[in-house]
Amino acid sequence: MPAIPCQTCKATIQYTEKQAGKPLPCPSCGEVNALPGINGLPAAGAAPVLSKAAAKGLPAADGPETSVMVIHQAMFGSKPFSFLILWLGVIGGFGGAAFLSLASPISLPLVGTCAGVALLCLGTLFIWRLSRHARRMEITTRRIVDRQGLVSRRVNEVLIKDIRDMQVVQSFGQRLLGIGKLSISTAGQSDYEIEIEDIKRPNKVREVIDAYRGI
Repeated sequence: MPAIPCQTCKATIQYTEKQAGKPLPCPSCGEVNALPGINGLPAAGAAPVLSKAAAKGLPAADGPETSVMVIHQAMFGSKPFSFLILWLGVIGGFGGAAFLSLASPISLPLVGTCAGVALLCLGTLFIWRLSRHARRMEITTRRIVDRQGLVSRRVNEVLIKDIRDMQVVQSFGQRLLGIGKLSISTAGQSDYEIEIEDIKRPNKVREVIDAYRGI
């Protein structure tokens, strides 16, 4: 029985003469491979078979390892009311300070209070943003790399071909806001190795990963 190596994981793919010249998924990683025609020649008129990733307009799975997307945790989607209140504090504080500074006579304590509230809210937003960007998940054509921390750092990574389970969890409110939690595990783990909350379009992220899994 003829055989070829998988273009992604190099596992052996055996096929029959009836399957020659047709696309066939790898039994190991699921990547779709274009089989040669009879006697090793391309099938007449056969169009090139694109991998699922390439068919979605993503970088080819069989090329050099390339970064596909970088994911951060959302701010507004995770706590929308807190986000809006802080921005109202910034706008209202600076606006109130500007208005009071034009009044006669000027009340410096009130101006200082309004400016202080605005600066406090702005500082809170800045620290919140830093904490959100301290968590960074990168998807490449081969791996998922999860980085946590700004000063001290923890890095966890899994090979996409080893992934056996992915789970997306969204409450009703999170579905409306387009965020959710993504959990990823491999065959060698009983629990989830990577879990990241409050990411935008988690189902889209899962689809991208599945494209490189050949699913």
